Amino acid sequence: MRIYRFIVLVFILILSISSCKVSEETLREKERLKQEKERKELEKKAHEARKKAHWDRQTKATQIRMEETRKQAEKYNKRKRKKKK
Repeated sequence: MRIYRFIVLVFILILSISSCKVSEETLREKERLKQEKERKELEKKAHEARKKAHWDRQTKATQIRMEETRKQAEKYNKRKRKKKK
């Protein structure tokens, strides 16, 4: 009876060890998922950078237009003052 138990325990131990080994396919799948996740993160960062660059260009253009408008208003006001005198 002891030998039978020993054989069963050894068999269970062998099965548990063999099931713990990770197959190459599983490793490849994990690596693929990891690379896909990294790619998505990089795409997201690139998108955010493009969005920020666009926003910065728009803001800069708005500032330039406001500056031009201010200069034109100053010129107009100077002409008005000259006419009043």
